[in-house]
Amino acid sequence: MKMCALESYPGKEEELKEFVENELSEMLIFYDDDKLNNLFGERGRNPKVLLNAHLDSVGSEEMGKSWMLEVVYDEKTGRIKGNGTRPIGADDRCGIAIILALLRFTDYQFKFLFTTSCEDEHRGVRFFIDHHSEFFKGVNLVIGLDRRGFGDVVCSYGGKDICFKNECVDKVIEIGKSLAIPAKKEKSPHIADIRYIADKFGISGFCLSVGYYNPHTPSEYAVLDEVVKTYEWMCRILEWVQ
Repeated sequence: MKMCALESYPGKEEELKEFVENELSEMLIFYDDDKLNNLFGERGRNPKVLLNAHLDSVGSEEMGKSWMLEVVYDEKTGRIKGNGTRPIGADDRCGIAIILALLRFTDYQFKFLFTTSCEDEHRGVRFFIDHHSEFFKGVNLVIGLDRRGFGDVVCSYGGKDICFKNECVDKVIEIGKSLAIPAKKEKSPHIADIRYIADKFGISGFCLSVGYYNPHTPSEYAVLDEVVKTYEWMCRILEWVQ
């Protein structure tokens, strides 16, 4: 919930970036950044999987610093929500939280990339691709943790398939259903950061729902149990691909 109270709109991600950096430093995780504030790193020797989430969110810049945001957990509904002054930024702090939890509580090997300005023409990932192409060397699967709802496995963005291994998606859905997650293959008319990675390097990927709803609106909320279940889903996926 602490992340949701931090300002982090496109081009002004410094507060949330500092929070994530402190978490990584506390866990002794190697990371680096660039001049657009993308954060990236890896754990393990030559990991083949890359996890992606974005640091920026939509809406907070319209309210300004004088608008205080109270973020609470409603025990009756299981929701993390705000006071209606602005979006809480669960898009995509839920994805960030899952990646940080995987780094803190597991020893799976993977690369991670926290991008900036996703909500502004995807400037962060486009810059990163142009200036850090070596980071993608050896990666054969990209998983985006940036989708509303629960159980979606998004394999197509803007009319283009980004998952070139159907057997991989079938296995991911099978794993999800074994955890009682309503896993299903989906398409999105929009574009996600991982679409640019697929286009540039031909690396197969997909995006998972991470439990947030009503993104980009003051009524945005996250369902804590769904965030936790998606974390468990990711654990099983990483166990399978190691």
